[in-house]
Amino acid sequence: MIYRECKKLNKETNYKEIEQALEINNKIWNVKSSLNQFIARAKNSHLVALFENGELKGTISGILLNKNDILNNENYHTWNGVTDNGTFNNVNKKGDTLCCVAITSSKANSTNEEINNDETLILSKDFINKNIENYINSGLDPVINFHKKDKGIIKGAKVVKIFPNGRPEDKFSLGFNILMQYPEITDELRTELLKIDINCENMSAGKALIIGAVKEAIKNKNISYIMPYSRPVKYHYYLTRVLRRLKGDNFDFENEKEEEFYKIVLENL
Repeated sequence: MIYRECKKLNKETNYKEIEQALEINNKIWNVKSSLNQFIARAKNSHLVALFENGELKGTISGILLNKNDILNNENYHTWNGVTDNGTFNNVNKKGDTLCCVAITSSKANSTNEEINNDETLILSKDFINKNIENYINSGLDPVINFHKKDKGIIKGAKVVKIFPNGRPEDKFSLGFNILMQYPEITDELRTELLKIDINCENMSAGKALIIGAVKEAIKNKNISYIMPYSRPVKYHYYLTRVLRRLKGDNFDFENEKEEEFYKIVLENL
């Protein structure tokens, strides 16, 4: 039987766990973080870890900010801006929003495979920008899909804003960040969330990590919003597959969603 626990890491007492969290993060994501960044996140705001039978399985990095600032302050429309270069030094302790900027799980698929730079160069900026909304709505992206799904009594998140140059070094997402928002945390929902047991048999590790982090965060009654600062992790992959088909590579589509995305892109040429 698996026993799960979520807890907020502390830089003084959880140094070993922070090192483990960084290792998992850098195995999964192509844009690496540093140990100093993870220590600063634990010190300044929220670095919440999921443990299964005492073994660390994943983390969520979240920073307290005001929703209005995230939406309207242009400095927060890049990943480096909203996180103060991954350190959370810009935390607002009285903020009404937990902005989740990194989610890592040891069970997730790695995005560390090589990018074909020749294919990337073929993608014009206009072509990339023209198709991002179609891609987000296609249902092809695993990260966006994860947030859109209901998490028990937490209804799925919706896309709020698209940031074209959110993280230029993230080649897999072609530089895009996607700001999303889960439904507002009302007093009634807060009460119900705090009752949830993340050891339910039918709860996935990803869902347990989200709910555990939210439960930890909403102990602060100022928090009313949970906003993932997400990424369309497969955008480069699927857009370059469109180009390959246009050049005559008649491979099979992976599924109906990819075929539909291909048709929509053709219509917009």
